[in-house]
Amino acid sequence: MAGDILDRLQAINPALLAEAVRQDLRRPSIELADWIVEPISHEKIIDTTGGLFRLSGLGRDGPDSRPWDLVLKVVKDPKDWGQVPGYWAYWKRELLAFQSGLLAELAGAVRAPRSYGVVETEEGGWILMEYIRHYP
Repeated sequence: MAGDILDRLQAINPALLAEAVRQDLRRPSIELADWIVEPISHEKIIDTTGGLFRLSGLGRDGPDSRPWDLVLKVVKDPKDWGQVPGYWAYWKRELLAFQSGLLAELAGAVRAPRSYGVVETEEGGWILMEYIRHYP
């Protein structure tokens, strides 16, 4: 299963990915040169998490080249549970939170990664978001 999703992500729609990169770099004319997809190690707490992946590559904007990184979270629809919106483990909760725009308006020092789009799939959904660098 993990290989299947990795194959699908490596063949991601370039227009979808380019739009996310343009938002992330705040450069509306950047074009993707190439990219790679690699899994991000994470602690799986609930079965609706289908994986975390880092997408990174090089973009070109005229004569300039710029590296970029994004995170894509896969959210799985378990089909047999977590279907009720009020349920603590409602499978679509995170997709809806990012789609709502509320996470972009958090007050104070707490903030969520910037969201560059939510894509619903037959299996659940994908959240494209900012890659947060951790500096020790």
